[in-house]
Amino acid sequence: MNVIKVLLVFFLLSSCGNEMGNKVVGGNLSVYYLESSDKDKAESIARYWKNNDFITTQKQDLQLVQYQDGYELRLIARNPDRVKQMPFNERKLLIDLQKELMDSLNLNGLQLVLCNSKFDPIFNINQ
Repeated sequence: MNVIKVLLVFFLLSSCGNEMGNKVVGGNLSVYYLESSDKDKAESIARYWKNNDFITTQKQDLQLVQYQDGYELRLIARNPDRVKQMPFNERKLLIDLQKELMDSLNLNGLQLVLCNSKFDPIFNINQ
């Protein structure tokens, strides 16, 4: 998990300037969610981030978006221009994180999506 932490700090977790739905806040982490029924899931994600030491000294914003066939967990890329050139091993680490989140939080159909600071998708790690 240490490699995943380094990856998250390096690639992700810049702060978001806009209000993008309701949010759960814990220290430097904010997990936004659009559907009020997703508050418990957002809280579970925040607890997972804390329990796995993913919270850093920098402000981090995530957004949980529900779709008919699952969820997207949107992560803000610190360097959006570099996301599409992500090395295979870093993409694999994100896929492993996605699977761990799906399994441990029971979020079927979860996909991690890297975004700009307004949560506009840049790169879906599954495509």
